[in-house]
Amino acid sequence: MRHLPRLLLLPLGLLLAGCGGATPEAAAPTVEGVAEPAFERGTILGLRPIPASAPGEPRLRLVSQVVGAARGAGSPEANAVEVVVRLERGNRDVTLIQPAEPWLRAGARVRLTPGPRPVLARDLSGA
Repeated sequence: MRHLPRLLLLPLGLLLAGCGGATPEAAAPTVEGVAEPAFERGTILGLRPIPASAPGEPRLRLVSQVVGAARGAGSPEANAVEVVVRLERGNRDVTLIQPAEPWLRAGARVRLTPGPRPVLARDLSGA
């Protein structure tokens, strides 16, 4: 009976020993973040010309003003188009307004660089 108090403390000691932090060898490995690409690939679904003059409908007048601001004052750009692009990642559709260029056509592969001023460019990678 004289060892009974020590035997009662044994489970408590084992419990406390397991409460220590994980050793560096047993620590969970850190997961390194996968770098997001600087652009997204997609396909042009369609194009729609934007009129250069301010039309009568308020919504179209606003679009015309946005296009004018994007071009800059006195810009020689003759036409602007609304481009609908289906992005590969997430199968999302996005719409951009940008100056008309000969290579812009339905079915063309493109790269969209996001940001405050998104940039649409031809995707020449063939992927």
